[in-house]
Formats: sequence, structure tokens, C-alpha cells
Amino acid sequence: MIDREAVAAYDRFWQSVPPNELPERVVRTGLRGRARVIVPTEPGPPVGERFDVVIAGGGPWGVLLGNLLAGRGHSILLLERNLTFRCGATWNVSRDELAALRATGVLPEGAWEALVTGEFDEGVFRLYDSAAAPPRQREYHFDEILNLSLDEDRFFAALTKRPGLSIRSGCTARLAAINRSEARVACADGTGERIVAARLYLDTTGWASPLAGIMTRDMDPESVYNMLGIRTATRLPRIANPATGRPLGLICATYENEIPSAAGPVQPILERFTDYVPDRHDGGDLVYYFTRTARPSPLAPLLDDMLARIPQVLDGFREEMAVKTYFGHGPAFHAPGPLARFRRRTSVGDRVLLAGASALQYSGLTGCAFGPLARNAAALAASIDLALRRNRLSFRHLCRIDIDPRERASQAVEGLFGGAMELAPGEAPGTVNRDWIAFAEAAEGLDPELKNEAFQDKIRLKTLNRLVGICAGRPGVVASVLRNNRGRLDLVVWTFVSAYVTLLYHEAMLFLGRRKTKYAVAGGRAVGALPAFAANVGRFYATGRAVKTRMAAGKKGAR
Repeated sequence: MIDREAVAAYDRFWQSVPPNELPERVVRTGLRGRARVIVPTEPGPPVGERFDVVIAGGGPWGVLLGNLLAGRGHSILLLERNLTFRCGATWNVSRDELAALRATGVLPEGAWEALVTGEFDEGVFRLYDSAAAPPRQREYHFDEILNLSLDEDRFFAALTKRPGLSIRSGCTARLAAINRSEARVACADGTGERIVAARLYLDTTGWASPLAGIMTRDMDPESVYNMLGIRTATRLPRIANPATGRPLGLICATYENEIPSAAGPVQPILERFTDYVPDRHDGGDLVYYFTRTARPSPLAPLLDDMLARIPQVLDGFREEMAVKTYFGHGPAFHAPGPLARFRRRTSVGDRVLLAGASALQYSGLTGCAFGPLARNAAALAASIDLALRRNRLSFRHLCRIDIDPRERASQAVEGLFGGAMELAPGEAPGTVNRDWIAFAEAAEGLDPELKNEAFQDKIRLKTLNRLVGICAGRPGVVASVLRNNRGRLDLVVWTFVSAYVTLLYHEAMLFLGRRKTKYAVAGGRAVGALPAFAANVGRFYATGRAVKTRMAAGKKGAR
């Protein structure tokens, strides 16, 4: 059954997250950058136990990073406010992301493959479109997108048994104080509150974290994802691709008709993941319901709408088939412009590091935190390990710990299209889908490999060049991008150019550091493609100017 009380309890918890009560100030980072940091204080509350690292949040980020750090010899305390471990977000990866997880070495060879409960190659994105012929929808097919489903129960069972990793469930964490030598954390459970000390406090609690609120206070918010999900273990009819006869593993569906919410009107998206492995077993289905609003919306009131829509992607579904419920919020932010004063940081002070959703380490397009985790977990753990061993735990050092900078560039580009899910004030019903259709049609112009990269938030030099070129020739796409970025053509062009330069620089650095031919080849081709990229950006800019002129004329005529 749907766990309605758990969703209502989450709404109450999220709405009651206490504000930060620790002293903070704004510091300079670089020539123009600024960041909010928590100020160390003396003395702190009395301390009981001491650990190298205290991790708040027992989701996949916290558990995996705790394992990696414990494996490097550090004493770790992991605190989880729920009594059981669970994932609050999409639990699907693609084959290359599973390979990255396997390379971490936290499980024996073959153990990761044993966690795979579903595998598929084909998916479809269905966009309901009033301009299309009956059945009034458009379909875009893809493969290898989040096409492996992992068993979260086996994941947590396997990774919560590492020697050196102490775990306390049903226990909340609150940063009580920071001084020059340690962070002090208040751990509260049914028996009261105790203070523990750590050389480093690692926050993986998600967007509701007060510390994440400090970091994002001066950032420009674009919108917020509201997510609900259910898992069913019951076999239900499969939807097959008529062209191939193979089952569709991932089905996305968006709708034109808006629904009211506490945060304003929303247009929903449904995603169905099928745990299907040919000739092995059938593990049921996972269905997610996403909406996107200018501010967070309580989730409990959206449950009935989700349940009413699920039969459209899950034929034969009944509420009593649900065996697990998922829920949460996730933020999205506008890409920073060249003169942005406040930048995204992974630290909010000495001895305090944010990771996962707390650090906003995912793309604005999909809201999926696990792909970046899989691809970056080993490098993040190595950076944290080095900081601990060399005692480089000040904000100045910790704020440099980050995911692969190539992914940051990729996310900035994806973020330009991310506002397509938000029904902005004054937008008529159907605008969201027209934005999605514009982006999907642009992606259809890419070859399958590049299209997969674009949908996996993994844009590289060749993908970026082709994507800009395709968008430049489609005024509808350019209009969508401008509408969802406040009409700032300069911001969009800057993001394209800076992403290309960033990606090119890091391909060169990777070649110098690793001496692998593939980085030299990618960089060499990108240098040779610079004239074409410049031409594509120029065409995009010219198209954008023309689109802005038409949009301005349309607004003037409407008045």
C-alpha cells in the first residue's frame, strides 16, 4: 500500500527544518566570487565519542562514501534519521555508471552485478501534444538511458557491514559547533541528545539540510522538483516497441493539463522503470511522478493525482500493489553568468563538507543524483581522504573538493534546458510540453551515442558542438531556451562558450596527467572543430536576436 503517513510526515519534517543558528559570514573566493561560511567558535559543548568523520544521511551517497573512507582506514560514524535505509530518488543507472561503481572496490568482483534486478535497452519519451494527430502525442525513442535497475535493499545490506563504519539509525544529526580542530555534532534519538566530535562533518542529508540552505541563500533559484514514487513487485502487462517487439523498460510521459498545488499550477511527468531481464526474472515496476514549481510544494496533496495517472503507463495497477513509497524535493538553479558573485561550493565552513543533494550535485534536467555519484564517488573519496591525511580541512581547502569539472560544464549546459519543466507565471497550459518537444527534437538530430550522452547529463565536446549547431537552426528550440532563462541570450551564449573552453582545458589536463591517447584525440578534434563551433554559436546568437525581437513584438501587440 501507499505509505501516506510517511509522505505526510516528510512534509511536516521538511517544513519544520530549523534555520542555521551558528555564526556565519561572507568571504571572498577568487577575484569576484563570494561564499557564505560558518565561522569557527570557541569553546564548544562537551564531547563524548570522537571519529575521523561523522556523516549525516544514510542514503546511497552517505553509505557509499562512508564505505570508501572506512576502507581507507578512517573511523566513520553514519547517522540516519529513519529506522531503515532507503533511497528517496531514482534507483537506476546505466552500464557505464555501474562500471564506475564496480571500480570503487567497495564490493567483491561480481557483487555489483548481483544487485541488478532489471535490465533493458529500449525506452520511450511520450509528450502529449494538442497539435499532434490522434492519439495526440509524440514519441521519442532512446536506449541505454538508466537501463539497469538496482536492488536498494541488497545495496544497503552489503554496504552497511564495513569494519570501521559505525551506523546509528533513528538518529538525527545537527551541527552544534565548529572550532579550529574539530566539528561537534549533536546526535538525537529516543534516549536524548549526545555530542560527538569529528575531524570532518560530511552532510549528505539532502536539500532540506540547513547547511545547504546557507550555501544556496544567494544563488538564483530556478525551480524545485517535487517527487513521488511507488514500487510494485507484481508482474503487470508489458508495453512493447511495435517495431522490435521488445519490452520498453523506461517510459516517460508528460501532460498538458495543469493541476493546482500549494505552490501554484504544475504540469506532471510520469516515469515508469520496468525491472525486466529476459529469461531471468520479472521484478515489478517503479513509477515516479515529478512536478516542478517555483517553490516547493507539499507532496501529500499530489498523491491522488499521481495514482489517477499511473494506469496510463502501468496497465492494471491497483494501489494495494505498491510495496514501497519514495518521496522528496530537489532544487534547480539557473546557470551562473560570467559576473555571478556567488558560486556553488561543496563546503560551508572549516571541517564541513556537503555531498549529494546537499551539494546540489546533479543536473537541472533530470534531477537524478545517482549518476554523478556513480561517476564521481571514487574521486570524491580520494580527495576527502587526502584532506584528512594532510589535515587540509579549512574552507579554503575543502571548497576545492568537487565532482569532475567536465560534469560541472555538462550540467551548466543541461541547466539551460532544465526550466522546460516549470510552468512559469503567465505561461499557458501546454507550454511545458512545447519546451520538451523542442529539446527532444534537437536531441533527435544527434546520433544515438551523442543523444545518450545528452540525456545522461554527460555532454562532452563533440556533443556540445553538435547540440549548439542543431539548436541554432531551430527557432522553436532557441525560443524555449530563452523563455526558460529569463530571455538572457548573453547568459546562454556565455554558458555554451565557457563549457567548451572548460571541457577542452580538462581534456588537455587529463592527457598530461594520464597519458591516454583518447584524451589527446578528443582535444585535437575539438581544436580542429573550433571554427565550426564558433560558427554554430554565431548562428545561435543571430537566431536568438531574431527570436527576442519577435517575442518583444508579440508582447507589445498583446498590450
